Amino acid sequence: MNDLQQNSFASEANAIDLWLADYKNHDQIQNSNQLYQILKDLSQAKNENLIIFDQLNKLTPTAIDLVSELEQRLLNEAGFFDAKSRKLQRLGLHIIRELITLYHKTATRGTHDQSIFYASSQKALTLIGQHMLISAKIGERPSNIYWKITAQLYQKAKANEVQALPENGIESEQQLRSTIESQLKRNILFSICNPYQLSCSELEQLYNFLTENADMAELKEAQPRAIGKLCFVWEYPTASAPTVALPGKTYHPALLINTDRLGSFLQTSKTQLPVRVINAIQQRLSSYQKLIHSDIPSAPNVSRIFLGYEQIAIASQLQLRKNKIFEQGRTHLDSSNALIDAKLEPMAHENLFMNAFISDEQNSKSTKSQNNTIKLLKTQHLEFIIAVSTPEKQTLDSLVLIIDEKDKPLLGIIRRVLHVVQSNTQRILIELIPGEIDYLEKQEKDADYLGLLVLRSGKPAEVLLKPKSYTTGSVIQIKQHKLILEKLTEITPHFMRYQINPE
Repeated sequence: MNDLQQNSFASEANAIDLWLADYKNHDQIQNSNQLYQILKDLSQAKNENLIIFDQLNKLTPTAIDLVSELEQRLLNEAGFFDAKSRKLQRLGLHIIRELITLYHKTATRGTHDQSIFYASSQKALTLIGQHMLISAKIGERPSNIYWKITAQLYQKAKANEVQALPENGIESEQQLRSTIESQLKRNILFSICNPYQLSCSELEQLYNFLTENADMAELKEAQPRAIGKLCFVWEYPTASAPTVALPGKTYHPALLINTDRLGSFLQTSKTQLPVRVINAIQQRLSSYQKLIHSDIPSAPNVSRIFLGYEQIAIASQLQLRKNKIFEQGRTHLDSSNALIDAKLEPMAHENLFMNAFISDEQNSKSTKSQNNTIKLLKTQHLEFIIAVSTPEKQTLDSLVLIIDEKDKPLLGIIRRVLHVVQSNTQRILIELIPGEIDYLEKQEKDADYLGLLVLRSGKPAEVLLKPKSYTTGSVIQIKQHKLILEKLTEITPHFMRYQINPE
């Protein structure tokens, strides 16, 4: 479109009507590009809120249809795409993003029309949910900007609770408020589930289940005092995603989310989700409440625990060289040659850590965090272990490395921490990441370490990166090798987890 055509959508009342009447005569991709430009044009328009709101309501059904057609045309069950397909999927996300931005604008731009505020807020939250779903399907990192938008809408809705809405013919006040709360709950629940490892059809089923049953979750404002039981929390002033709320910690202002009822219902519902998915989602919704007590009778072994990228990377390098684990398992790893060649030589300061790592005498003089010993317990689930230690501050959803009594390194994620008052100990539930691990570093001379490589027998390799602005489909350079970030499979405040392939 040229500049004259673009400006006409903002200045001529019937321009959008003419485009809608004609768009079916054109190619799907052409229509999507034109619609994206129309929405960008509207975002720059200085029209009154009511005019923009009416124009958006005309465009939104067509926009949703076009995005759905792009998705059905290009999406495959595995969730992997070539560059062209990924570009078109992102076009659909860009269209939804512009709709969200415009509805947010009409909801918050100095208007006193509460009917437009509530209707715009409801549509924005609905579209944010759709954006989250499609992002998960194509393995894209969700943007925190949508939590910022959600926070602004939520806080304005709170401020308007005592105000009466005029009769407007759009929807009743009660209907709008109820719908807004349901959409907010669904988006929060979908984020809590962190379901990036699911297939596209499983993601769709989960999203529909949460949409239909979101009201089973309970929301309430946190009081300015420590909470008494474990639940989830959305600290909306920070514009960050919901996280686990820890008992004994103060959250205010914040929104507390109780998922007990929903988690129980999921186990007995008639959803078509596979049992493994139901169990995984129920575990997340309950914050692994049963698993923390699922250890089985066995003799505990004394192991060492390492926390954080720096300690994990160095400890794994030393232990792997000591045991020659990579040499023993090389013939069993798929696509391993290029990835193993990407390993680094020891870092300059590694010898200091080695002294603390291999010598009992020097271990006693090293820092407490470097040689913290634990008792390791097996559980009823092979993918989980429980570490028992003296009480120390542990961070949920952060990476941890265990060196067990057989000198085998076990990489995992801390999923739950429970303080046992009677024994003055803490139980740490760790979900294991199967595979053999290595340390990755950027090619630049003074670059920080990049992350951890996980090689898995019979499955694609993974990389665990610091949470930065990586894009699915992009390539990271590891020495002379290039690795494609094929699909995001998990994101926490502490790391990003991708399936990768050599380029």
